Amino acid sequence: MLLSSFFQGFETERLRVGRELRNLQTEVIELSTDESGDDLTIFLPSAAPDMLVYYLAFSREGASKESVQKRTDVMYERYMQFCASGSEDPE
Repeated sequence: MLLSSFFQGFETERLRVGRELRNLQTEVIELSTDESGDDLTIFLPSAAPDMLVYYLAFSREGASKESVQKRTDVMYERYMQFCASGSEDPE
């Protein structure tokens, strides 16, 4: 596989997690304004914990040195896993 396949897969997952978190936020807001209380069901995102760290590092903390480091660590670890799976050499 090409290096681009790693980044495309990573970006696809990041976008999916973002959508799921936005949907969760919408559901919570709708739930809080629902006076009937009939439907109290919400669906939690199906995101890997490291992708939540990656996504939330900027959305909650901004572009601080620490949040950039968190994102770098997650992407590096994911890339090493990608390489270890035989998909591509790390060099």
